Amino acid sequence: DVLDSIEFARGNSTSKWGSVRAAMGHPEPFQLNHVALGNEDCGKPYYR
Repeated sequence: DVLDSIEFARGNSTSKWGSVRAAMGHPEPFQLNHVALGNEDCGKPYYR
């Protein structure tokens, strides 16, 4: 599922999940500087 999310955000518009993104009106990959996995880090001292 995480890899599908990354493919949605960064994949080519001809890939399975990149084509979903393109169909939603954003054919170009999103420009991501960071990717965070998980949801348990909020509130930790190192979380920004």
